[in-house]
Amino acid sequence: MDLKHLESFIYVADLHSFSKAADKLFVSQPTITAHIQNLEKELDCALLNRLGHTVTLTNAGEIFYRYAKDVVYTLGSAKLEISVSNSNIEGNVSILSSSVPKLFYLPDKISKFADTHPGITFNISGLDSMNVVNNVKNGKCDFGIVGFKFPDPTLLYTNIFSDEICYVIKKDKFPGYSNFDSIDYDDIKDIPLMLREPGSGTFKTFANAVTKSYPDIIKNNYSVFDSNELIINLVKKGYGGSFISSWFTDNKNDILKLRLKGTPIKRSFYLVRHKNKKLSPGAEAFYDFLV
Repeated sequence: MDLKHLESFIYVADLHSFSKAADKLFVSQPTITAHIQNLEKELDCALLNRLGHTVTLTNAGEIFYRYAKDVVYTLGSAKLEISVSNSNIEGNVSILSSSVPKLFYLPDKISKFADTHPGITFNISGLDSMNVVNNVKNGKCDFGIVGFKFPDPTLLYTNIFSDEICYVIKKDKFPGYSNFDSIDYDDIKDIPLMLREPGSGTFKTFANAVTKSYPDIIKNNYSVFDSNELIINLVKKGYGGSFISSWFTDNKNDILKLRLKGTPIKRSFYLVRHKNKKLSPGAEAFYDFLV
């Protein structure tokens, strides 16, 4: 029984389509059809119902699907473990990430991983969380890292680290305050407000947290920027305040980070991958390392 035949069967079953399975596996539709026919001949039973444009599993297909998934997963795991044990994995890992993990999480992880996997190279690009998810769905990268979960049945999210979103302002604007002190909205409502773009995980987490307690914040006028670094530089120049990740204020003695009273704004960051995307051994190894 050929492993490629099993993979073709699994993709057809998952996608309910011969043509979509062919696209995912980068082969022709007749090739997929031949793989399925070979399996059905070998097992002497029909595995799929072909009803017009819809493909479903037969009773025998349902049984075989479970075993086929186990076989493919087990063989893939064995190959990966052997490659890792030999420390000879090579290749490129393509990751799209929102700004916080790109700047503050990945550098340490890549450095440690490279110590034992010198043959791996990386292609890291930054986008807001919504665009990262869209690109993961479309197969434009191996996996992504985001600060907000956009529910989708084709995606798998795994929590990897946490963060707090704080109100940041130049320290001399609030003399007498210390980091993580609490403030009322009335204390800052007349100060120009800068926020990240609506597609960012920072904005979505912030908006969800303040909608009930401080709905006026996002109803009033505010400036929108797609860069945390730009926001921090404007704050340092004395222009306005912003709600951004506390990671961006570390080691910046001229910036104060404060909390809104009664509204701690916590969030998690997630690895996100497509459930049906088969990763290269190098990408799978780095993904497992992060998990």
